[in-house]
Amino acid sequence: MANQTLTSKQAAAIISKVANSILHDKLQFLKAIRTEDNAPWTRDDYKPGDTIKIARPAQFSVRKGRVLAPQDFQEDTVPLVVDNQVGVDVSFTSAEIATEIGIKQMAKRVLEPQMAVLASAIEADVMAKAYKRVANFVGTPGTTPATFGVYGDALQRLDENLAPMDEERFALINPAANNKTVDGLKGLFNSQEAIAKQYKSGYLGDMNGFHFMRNNLLPIHKNGTQGGTPLINGAGQSGASLITDGWSPGATITAGTVITISGAQAVHPETKVAYPYLKQFVVTADVTADGGGNATLAINPPIAATTPKQNVSAALVDNAAITLQTGAANGLFPQNLLFHKDAVRFITLPLMLPDGVDFAAQETVDGISVRVVRQYDVVNDTLPCRLDVLYGSAVVRDDFMVRLTG
Repeated sequence: MANQTLTSKQAAAIISKVANSILHDKLQFLKAIRTEDNAPWTRDDYKPGDTIKIARPAQFSVRKGRVLAPQDFQEDTVPLVVDNQVGVDVSFTSAEIATEIGIKQMAKRVLEPQMAVLASAIEADVMAKAYKRVANFVGTPGTTPATFGVYGDALQRLDENLAPMDEERFALINPAANNKTVDGLKGLFNSQEAIAKQYKSGYLGDMNGFHFMRNNLLPIHKNGTQGGTPLINGAGQSGASLITDGWSPGATITAGTVITISGAQAVHPETKVAYPYLKQFVVTADVTADGGGNATLAINPPIAATTPKQNVSAALVDNAAITLQTGAANGLFPQNLLFHKDAVRFITLPLMLPDGVDFAAQETVDGISVRVVRQYDVVNDTLPCRLDVLYGSAVVRDDFMVRLTG
């Protein structure tokens, strides 16, 4: 019966399951990306800092002619560090959770606002980390997106990077972009029902190959002081480290800054035919130029001028000009995210269930695990309860995500 008195073990399991269900309902971005199945990870004592490997498709070169040219099969992997343990804590009495009715009342009063805060914290963190690994960049810094064309630019970039042309492309845009876009595109190619939703709630729905969602947790990129006339320092550079000079002494370049390099055009991922625009690279760690204006940039993707991983049309030349794409020095610019579901991977792993406590339980819903632990505090005569999630994320296919600035 619904009002049957529960054991501590039963109460713990129900609280964990209810909290997990509420958390899952509050998520948006995480439901639009691929959640890694945690079933193969069978331990129950993972901790922050543990790492798993996520596979990326191998790349190959096409042989020309009749002579056999075997290639080694080398599947790339991306490290996914489970480096975040987050939670919310509360104290409540045994009487409040003695029955299922009591738990349901507590869920509405306590768990729902707790899980809403937790969901926001997790999603904001995952998106803030993700954008700093993504070099694909469209739009004009300082101009809020409002036209069909600018979303088409993002769609074009995903198509040219061979993102699957299916129903798993999403566009997360901030409230300002949503407002301007609804106003700019109201009624365009939409049914009367969709137009009505636009007027009533700012709904965009499906447009230009994306499922649109409004999100107020999207990251804002802050530029460094920048300055100078940055140049490539040394011909033929490749990989994820770029030696540069020509910066203003002490100039700062922040993680997430997008650059292009003169003469390094983007190429088709398979045919390696050059596209009519420069390849974009993202700086992945903050850096400060020395007194002589020299700086070594950590970048993504790694530069490759030869097959099979070739991503630029020609090897870099010395003193090639570097152009910053992400706006004015010290500027703050919103980053809307348009992506395929396979771009980012997210996982939660089970935490240790301690012995000798009042109760402890852990439940998984759609690959997301939430642990609940309650213990009596003899000093303060309270029953503190903690809810924890151990998670990690990684950009697995950065070419399947595009940043639309505002």
